Amino acid sequence: DETANWKTYKGEGFSFAYPADKFYRLFIDHYLGTTRIRFSSSGKEEWVSKNIYLDIDIYPKGTTPYTLDDQKYFQANSNEAFIRIGSSDWLLLSPRTSNIKEIDKILYVHAGIARTEGNIYEVSMIAVDDESLWADNKPVFQEILSTFKFIPASPTGGDQKHQVVCTQDAKLCPDGSYVSRQPPTCEFTKCPQ
Repeated sequence: DETANWKTYKGEGFSFAYPADKFYRLFIDHYLGTTRIRFSSSGKEEWVSKNIYLDIDIYPKGTTPYTLDDQKYFQANSNEAFIRIGSSDWLLLSPRTSNIKEIDKILYVHAGIARTEGNIYEVSMIAVDDESLWADNKPVFQEILSTFKFIPASPTGGDQKHQVVCTQDAKLCPDGSYVSRQPPTCEFTKCPQ
């Protein structure tokens, strides 16, 4: 099993495995009710040529992540139906490229979409300026999808503070102590005075 030595990422309502020798977790970003978790082979957030990125975008139930043009694209460029990969059903999108002129980069994208009772998950593997890197990593992308597990919400519920997962980094304070990020905003707590 190629995924046996992979790390597992656990978020609220889902988990998946990824090759830690290939990807570094960079950040979790919350914006207008959506969440993006980004991993990078370069360890940098910005697009770096000859590197590969893994994005997991989570859209809560009731939100529409795509414009009408995007929806038409997906209908024209995807499998007719969801297919079973691992323990989940995925709509695999046809491979695509995006030429981002502002940063003079070409992005090569593999993407899949899964729907659960509560959320829409879009998982994308993106290679920057390197089509062969993108093609070579398609099996890795499909292996990552095969490890996704969607976990039902806790029957006891809980308030929003207990539903937000923050990155596990720390900030060094002037007095030498460390503080961590705290839900629900994932901001660092204040340093001791």
